[in-house]
Amino acid sequence: MAAKNLLLLFISLFLTVNLVSAQLRRNFYAGSCPNVEQIVRDAVQKKVQQTFTTIPATLRLYFHDCFVNGCDASVMIASTGNNKAEKDHPDNLSLAGDGFDTVTKAKQALDAVANCRNKVSCADILTIATRDVVNLAGGPRYEVELGRLDGLSSTAASVEGKLPQPTDDVNKLTSLFAKNGLNLNEMIALSGAHTLGFAHCTKVFNRIYTFNKTTQVDPTVNKGYVTELRASCPRNIDPRVAINMDPTTPRQFDNVYYKNLQQGKGLFTSDQDLFTDRRSKTTVDLWANNANLFNQAFVNSMIKLGRVGVKTGRNGNIRQTSTNKMNLLSLLLSLFLSLNLSSAQLRRNFYAGSFPNVEQIVRNALGQKIQQSSITVPVVLRLYFHDCFVNGCDASVMIESTKYNKAEKDHPDNLSLSGDGFDAIVKAKQALDAVPNCRNKVSCADIITIATRDVVGGPWYDVELGRLDGLSSTAASVEGMLPQPTDDVNKLTSHFAKNGLNLCPKDVDPRKEIFMDPITPGKFDNVYYQNLQQGRGLFKSDQALFTDPRSKPTVNLWASNGQLYNQAFVNSMIKLGRVGVKTGRDGNIRSNCETLN
Repeated sequence: MAAKNLLLLFISLFLTVNLVSAQLRRNFYAGSCPNVEQIVRDAVQKKVQQTFTTIPATLRLYFHDCFVNGCDASVMIASTGNNKAEKDHPDNLSLAGDGFDTVTKAKQALDAVANCRNKVSCADILTIATRDVVNLAGGPRYEVELGRLDGLSSTAASVEGKLPQPTDDVNKLTSLFAKNGLNLNEMIALSGAHTLGFAHCTKVFNRIYTFNKTTQVDPTVNKGYVTELRASCPRNIDPRVAINMDPTTPRQFDNVYYKNLQQGKGLFTSDQDLFTDRRSKTTVDLWANNANLFNQAFVNSMIKLGRVGVKTGRNGNIRQTSTNKMNLLSLLLSLFLSLNLSSAQLRRNFYAGSFPNVEQIVRNALGQKIQQSSITVPVVLRLYFHDCFVNGCDASVMIESTKYNKAEKDHPDNLSLSGDGFDAIVKAKQALDAVPNCRNKVSCADIITIATRDVVGGPWYDVELGRLDGLSSTAASVEGMLPQPTDDVNKLTSHFAKNGLNLCPKDVDPRKEIFMDPITPGKFDNVYYQNLQQGRGLFKSDQALFTDPRSKPTVNLWASNGQLYNQAFVNSMIKLGRVGVKTGRDGNIRSNCETLN
């Protein structure tokens, strides 16, 4: 391991020397990795097909990276026990996991090509990916300048005061952008990125409920828009709920953002002030009427932004991974702990004697992640089902693919698993490892189990713990193991029976409780079954639970009795958690949830 790390260091230093005098230019990798842009685009396109969140998440990640110490991918770095990195500063906590996952996937795709391996910086990958998501959303395609190195440091302290806030006016925005060499028009153009993405309701409460002492509502907000916002974001709304930044064409990169401003439909103060301030109003009007002019201004501004704080020579290198790697000590410690847990049996309070705060630490980490992104709730729940249904509850779904092995997470049935689910587990693992007596002593499989219980928001139940992490993960093992949207009750019953679960009208896809419930989509309750009674099951596998006489009585029972449903769900989740548990030599405790020891 030491020899390998030394070799990687020499390779990194060698590549750094080659790039010492590098200047940003188009086709920078023409001689070393000529297909770099196509490889990244293919990876990005695949990720976008899995989840649309990829587009706004990647675009926002790029801005948050470049505005802090330049475009050097330092926002990608994970915190350690000795350093709190940029991504864990409060202003970055709402960055969606799918943005980070996009860069990671593109990096893996490049490293799978021999002549590209470890030759393209994460900073350049993020730059290419950002251009591609804009284009995939209907925006302009433009040539990117490449040749950046990755930053050598990342601290949360460096973020303070560097990023625009929703309450900023044109004066503050102009000042922040000027620090990065960007003028007023470039600030207005880059603000147009808000034509994509979403924001949490709590970010606009001050504009629609508590504007000032004399009026509840910001007078610059369109009255009809206020009504829409209050309907979507009532005072008692779950703080995790998010709304579209662009209420008209939220999934399209276009100039409608500026048309919205003309109508008083800018979501943030920092948006609407671009129209109310006379210095920027003329430009807003111009681009609202001419999409081509806006597109060209946006492209020019993005290229200029990409030149901010570029690292070359000794100020940077090319990262082997976009975050970090485990070391030999943690590997040995993991193996030692695996022996100590060889005879472990699942039980409640498994860690009570040695790590009594494990569940609270995980819960706190999950709470922070949910505040950052409301999508954390359904994606963690779904991640758990997809893990347990393939080789048991062993966190094998977390493992990244390598050159020699395509892992579970890259099987077609798992490609739609959101990056926020994986990131939630990684964050919880990091929180545990920051506590000396917990470091590398709690399996990723147990972390997922605790996290799933915590995100549900429905009934609280004690989880059984003591699992080890699986030693293998292959895409081939996923085939035919997961329920499909078109399954009828016969197929569902068969799938569940393979895992020791009997006929139960609760589909394994958690989106059915969270996103696919048209009545109470942000709440865990029994309304799902009431929807089925009314013919509102979205998938065939949902509605079949009501139309099939074997499951219909149970659907009717739980539609009318939430407490009975909650108890049945708890019992089923506990039973599911016992599927394929690894103990002894069949598993270990991973030092990194996404790589095998």
